Amino acid sequence: MPDDAIIRIARLLITEKNPSGLIDASPSHWYSGVAKGVHPSPIRLSQNVSGWRAGDIREWLAAQVEVSDSRARFKAPSRKVLARLQGAAAGQGYALTQVRNMDTAQVLLLLSKGDATRMFNAPAEVEAFLAKLEGGVTA
Repeated sequence: MPDDAIIRIARLLITEKNPSGLIDASPSHWYSGVAKGVHPSPIRLSQNVSGWRAGDIREWLAAQVEVSDSRARFKAPSRKVLARLQGAAAGQGYALTQVRNMDTAQVLLLLSKGDATRMFNAPAEVEAFLAKLEGGVTA
């Protein structure tokens, strides 16, 4: 997807209707972050329609890896869990990337399939997604 492509909120966020979204947040949480300046600002396409530049979203996702704050860090999953996740994800056409910030030891797991990327930054998210994959549910 080119950097100037526009992503509407329905495709941007992970929901029951769109499990292949890019970001796991509710619309109200996302818009709250936009209002606070934490998330990228949308581009108005018409009076009631807005979207985000793909390049802005990519930059924001990359910056999340570098964020250093006082919250608990997501440590790398065990090799066993990582191997299970990689095998289950590959079976459904996903590519797994593990990104580590060497200064903070924060780990971010990215699962990519086509133009969609899913980000995990909490152990519970990894376990829930892995259970879906291993249960044969298309994620």
